[in-house]
Amino acid sequence: MEREGVKHDKILPFLSVVQCCQGYYEIGLDNGPLVSLEEGGIFIARPDQSQQIIHHCASDGSPMLSQWVFFSVI
Repeated sequence: MEREGVKHDKILPFLSVVQCCQGYYEIGLDNGPLVSLEEGGIFIARPDQSQQIIHHCASDGSPMLSQWVFFSVI
């Protein structure tokens, strides 16, 4: 659960599959331009890829909710 406008800059050692369940993300990978990912949308980031993420609340003001899975595979 996230508040409006919370920003994360991170690099994870895993393949990331992330879905917005409520609200939406702005996501930039490898310092690229931010792209809006609508509610229900998914992004995939490869291991060690830089991620710039801004969380946005749902239109009714409800907190942003997401689900994710990380893979560490060879």
